[in-house]
Amino acid sequence: MPAEDLRQRIETAIANHGLPTRRIVRATRVYRVQHCGFKNPIYYNRNSDSRYGDPQLAIGVCYVALSDIVAVAETLQHGRAGSASPVLRSEIAMLALHELKATRELVVVDAGALARNAGSPLQAIVASKGQGSVGYLYTQLLSGVVMRHAAQVDGILYPSQVYPITASLAGCNLVLFEGRGDQLTALRCRALDDLLLSTDETVGEVLLRTQVAVQ
Repeated sequence: MPAEDLRQRIETAIANHGLPTRRIVRATRVYRVQHCGFKNPIYYNRNSDSRYGDPQLAIGVCYVALSDIVAVAETLQHGRAGSASPVLRSEIAMLALHELKATRELVVVDAGALARNAGSPLQAIVASKGQGSVGYLYTQLLSGVVMRHAAQVDGILYPSQVYPITASLAGCNLVLFEGRGDQLTALRCRALDDLLLSTDETVGEVLLRTQVAVQ
């Protein structure tokens, strides 16, 4: 389906059914994995060609996970060499887990509910970039419509493809939009290579359990 038709279906769904919003309560913990060389985890990327990046490259986006294990699983789906490559222990050693908290209540749109109202299946919001013929076209269109809506919501809530946890926010990610005021406060940062996650596993143990090769 052409991009303009997809965008119109999203806008019609919002006009007919409203924005399906969820509220993330103040002080909720969220997590982000990034290179140890980058000290500030609160960064809104305007040039992101990511799942919910702005197709107009004008409004920055910041991704966080609602559990430490999802943050790790999302980041280390494979090694830096590309899809299906093993994660090297030297790569793990270069990364850190940042723990943050919501500085206020965050109002976010449920991506699954909005896609359903617009007549699209769950696969449309969880497919990897290389799956299908459109890559991230649908999710970027959805994000572009939502981030410019008059309601000025904080971002979008969507399920993790790589570590889903049924009926729990712990299995979800947030993409937050630039220009909504303070949303997050950084709490602490810990290196991944000596970290014990909330599941009482090391990062290496989690990757092996989820069938990600580690060398």
